[in-house]
Amino acid sequence: MSQVEVQKIEDHTTSLAITAAVISYTPHTYSSLKENVYDGFMDAVGNELTLVDFPGAERLRKQLFANYFHQRRSSLRGILFMVDSATFSKKARDVAEFLYDVLYESAKKVSVLVACNKQDISLAKSSQAIRSALEREFGLINGTREAALESTAGDSKKRILTDTGRNFQWEDLHSPQIEFLECCVAPQQESGELG
Repeated sequence: MSQVEVQKIEDHTTSLAITAAVISYTPHTYSSLKENVYDGFMDAVGNELTLVDFPGAERLRKQLFANYFHQRRSSLRGILFMVDSATFSKKARDVAEFLYDVLYESAKKVSVLVACNKQDISLAKSSQAIRSALEREFGLINGTREAALESTAGDSKKRILTDTGRNFQWEDLHSPQIEFLECCVAPQQESGELG
């Protein structure tokens, strides 16, 4: 059975998206400290998939990388990386570092969909704005990690996606395919509650 890894940063909207896809129901959800696994999901052509909703909490990332990107890498078919577009400006660096590490740890072998959620909120960043900001941040991360490697003695393994340094562009990644999509998993009502 193939696996599709679902990443999220910050909030519980990924669980809403997966639950809505699996059982056509949008429940109230809460932040989780462990992954949720949905077996038996059928894709459009009839392939059975296992969907894994993994929390984006920083303290859980080592577990994510060890369990899903190292041990189960061969069954990984795609990654959905959810971004909170409404709070992105405040958390751009953290989002960029997490996505950078996800791409690095997945060995750049699977397609990634960056879902820019909460587009119904007036201050939400567009997918193009998020794409551009992440591209700039990836350049800074590349430059910082290259400089750190040069300043230390020893044979440290490079943990960079490309050799382009600060001039990173999405086209520098020959694989995987990365797409950005605007979405609104749970529209907010005027009262502020999720609809």
